[in-house]
Amino acid sequence: MALHGSDLAADLIQLAVIGRVDLPALGATYAHLNNAVAGTADYDLTAFALPGRRAGMTASYELWSQLRDDLRDALGGTSTDMQNSATIMLHVVGGYISADEEAARIVTTAWKNGPPPHKTARDERAPDGPVPDVVTGDE
Repeated sequence: MALHGSDLAADLIQLAVIGRVDLPALGATYAHLNNAVAGTADYDLTAFALPGRRAGMTASYELWSQLRDDLRDALGGTSTDMQNSATIMLHVVGGYISADEEAARIVTTAWKNGPPPHKTARDERAPDGPVPDVVTGDE
């Protein structure tokens, strides 16, 4: 049995919370972590330079740099996936809203002043400010 009206709106409000709050917040967290891990490359020379030599790195540098790059890319990929999933979720909500006037009215009213407080956890909110660009090995 298909949902309509207020029953559909209740589900759409939850999906909108996921698409506008939860997934963007997760994506932002992973982007910040990606940037922090990528930033450790700034200290490679200090950490891995051979003592007393002008050039060359210790043997552990190769292992560390590969591990760091793999972690950086995994965090960045997860951030991108979270952001893309949020966009898809909101497209789904928009598609259903366009097909049901009563649900559209209820969802629009519920989101009039931002995320409905009764549908989100107390500390749950969308990211503040822009999400940092993800750093990848392609750059």
